[in-house]
Amino acid sequence: MTQIPSVTGWKAFQKSKMLKTDTIGFFMSLFEENGDFVHFNLLGLNIYLLRDPVLIRYVLQENNGNYTKSIFYKELERMIGKGLLTSEGQEWKKNRRLAQSAFKKSSV
Repeated sequence: MTQIPSVTGWKAFQKSKMLKTDTIGFFMSLFEENGDFVHFNLLGLNIYLLRDPVLIRYVLQENNGNYTKSIFYKELERMIGKGLLTSEGQEWKKNRRLAQSAFKKSSV
């Protein structure tokens, strides 16, 4: 099994300060320094970032049953309600199918 690059400790704290001032630069620097799959711990939350399309397809389409949303999404659901962003499983599939037509080439 491949080791996932992890940004921790002081380096993680220093990097996290970039989130407020240069959000895109923050994510780009993590990928540039660590590759297409990075683990980042922010305020005790384990965050896994993916940039490789093959990995993203694996997580979101081919093997999505093995991945659940964090407690952050449960809190977010309380604020914005259930929808594509906060739902999982069959409810997510239903919501995704409803939204899919908006992303067809002819619609975009």
